[in-house]
Amino acid sequence: MKKILSLITFFLLLTVVVNAQHIVADSTYQVDSPPEFKDGLKGYSRFMERMLDRDLPKRRGAPEGVYTLIVRFTVNIDGTVSDITIDNDPGYDTAGEVKRVIRMSSKMWTPAKLNGEPIAYRTYRRISFMIF
Repeated sequence: MKKILSLITFFLLLTVVVNAQHIVADSTYQVDSPPEFKDGLKGYSRFMERMLDRDLPKRRGAPEGVYTLIVRFTVNIDGTVSDITIDNDPGYDTAGEVKRVIRMSSKMWTPAKLNGEPIAYRTYRRISFMIF
């Protein structure tokens, strides 16, 4: 049963990650390439699956359901992340957990490029917790 739940959670995260690749910038510049996790989408999915404590909301008393957050952050020219903010925090310590994991991903990003030069770029990802 745990394997099935883990697989369902993994595929939901993968689906969420695929949807999260639509990049929104806080600037008016059209970049050559948006910031990207160094190991690509699969690497990002593996990283999130390994690092995210997906049982945290349940331990904090969350009822069954899907809890989705939008995390916004800046990928700097050196691949570090900063200015992490959370939209639509459902509670149950999910915002803190997502911030913790995004901070851990610092230096794992390739920065956005504009005219061939790395630039700081604000982006977002959707993260979901499924509670059964």
